[in-house]
Amino acid sequence: MATDDRLEELKRILQDYSAAIDAITDPFTQELIDTPAPSLIYHYTNDCGLRGILESGQLWFTDIFNLNDPSELIHGIGHAIDILKRQASGGPREVKAFSEMFADLVPSNIETSAHYFVCCFSMTDRDLGQWRAYADDGRGYAIGFDAGVLEQAFAKAGASVTLHSTFPVSYSDTRLREIYEQFMEKTIPVISVPKGMGLDSAVVREFIINLGTKLASSCVFVSTYFKHEAYKNEEEYRFLQAYKADEAVPSLKIRSRSYSLIKYREFNWKGVAAESVKEVIVGPAGDQKVALKFANDCLREYLPGLGITSIKPSEIPYRSVRQ
Repeated sequence: MATDDRLEELKRILQDYSAAIDAITDPFTQELIDTPAPSLIYHYTNDCGLRGILESGQLWFTDIFNLNDPSELIHGIGHAIDILKRQASGGPREVKAFSEMFADLVPSNIETSAHYFVCCFSMTDRDLGQWRAYADDGRGYAIGFDAGVLEQAFAKAGASVTLHSTFPVSYSDTRLREIYEQFMEKTIPVISVPKGMGLDSAVVREFIINLGTKLASSCVFVSTYFKHEAYKNEEEYRFLQAYKADEAVPSLKIRSRSYSLIKYREFNWKGVAAESVKEVIVGPAGDQKVALKFANDCLREYLPGLGITSIKPSEIPYRSVRQ
């Protein structure tokens, strides 16, 4: 077989491999995306956050690597590395070398695989952990949005985004590992394809790099739909925007937090779906009289004429240690 024919064969194999990986990924992601949205989703925040969200009309989509869960994506990639190492352990030398390369390079380069921005909501207003962590230790608020209305507005606003979707986060390590098992079953036979083809080492190296890049990007992408089971109580409902690694992120902004610079994007929810705010829950540890008045004042000032928003106290019994 001529060199050009062999190069075309490698190109075709990579295309077939990519299609096979996508065929594993797409049904799972579509299943989550097609899951009916709950009637209400909640965004926990403090008093300044309540005013800011209602006054500015903006929700922040934060760089996924700057979220409060430090295991975002890394958790999923760890499973992928473990599965690949196990499946490669009894294989030929080039397969073991690929698994070692994957384990060495992917974790340190994960943040450059793509640009992911998320806005996190919860399907419950009764999670004490979120009241403590995100709502000023129970003194803040949970803003209840109509999920369907907000999703429709988000979909229209995402026309220029490479990927945008809304879905309930999965906390199943078993499901995540099942997907990665299928990935590796498709990957391992392909690693050895160039062996014996008499190709230049640079060509083989490029083939392996392209193979590893597709596997890594697919593993990272799937990980955006999962979180560690320790966060299961949050019942997260996630709004996701993603851009390719080599793509400039439009309207990118930066804010500071605890000696860190946080990248984020804004979504003008009020400009397209002001009616999506349906209720405001007052935190269980706040001064109820003062907090209820503040929420009412904010709604009258920044969403005048809405007239349908419910303001009520949380039913969770909780007393902040700072009281």
